[in-house]
Amino acid sequence: EDIDTEFLKQQFETNVFAPVNIVKAAFPLLRNSGRGIVVNIGSISGILSTPFAGAYCASKAALHALNDAMRVELAPFNIKVLLVVSGAVKSNFGSNAASILDRTFKQESVYSAIAGAVRSRANASQEKPVSTEKFARRLVSIVGKNNPPSLIHLGGGSRKLPFLKRCIPHNLLDAIIAKRFQLNKSL
Repeated sequence: EDIDTEFLKQQFETNVFAPVNIVKAAFPLLRNSGRGIVVNIGSISGILSTPFAGAYCASKAALHALNDAMRVELAPFNIKVLLVVSGAVKSNFGSNAASILDRTFKQESVYSAIAGAVRSRANASQEKPVSTEKFARRLVSIVGKNNPPSLIHLGGGSRKLPFLKRCIPHNLLDAIIAKRFQLNKSL
């Protein structure tokens, strides 16, 4: 009920359309060179969606799906397409999300009783983060290998949370997430 459609569009512009447009612009050069590597920065949020971040999670899930298609479509041109499943990386992401929330969260929201939990989601990406320097160095070392993997997990929680998504039944995972964000009680 509270989601701003323009914000949803902005998330898709940033996390889906921009990477696709970059690949489209670079494709002739990569194709003509006979080789190349495309690296898309995904997110654990593209695998495990959480409350109060649906727009971001949906945009990253869309990028993951497009990455899978591009990986197969560009392979005949000797262009590798890699997906980085990014976990927590020290950044301004949390404070930026909190700032957006300050501008958009309405006191009359049906979620106003759990406003603290809504705000905690904005900062969840900063729980046990790796430094941007460590993230970048590790990514460059992996991509620079002779045959880099098509799926790269980097950052805090980047392996743990997708593992939980695969292994825990949906109803149990939903209950855990609901409790974490105080959605396990009547509002």
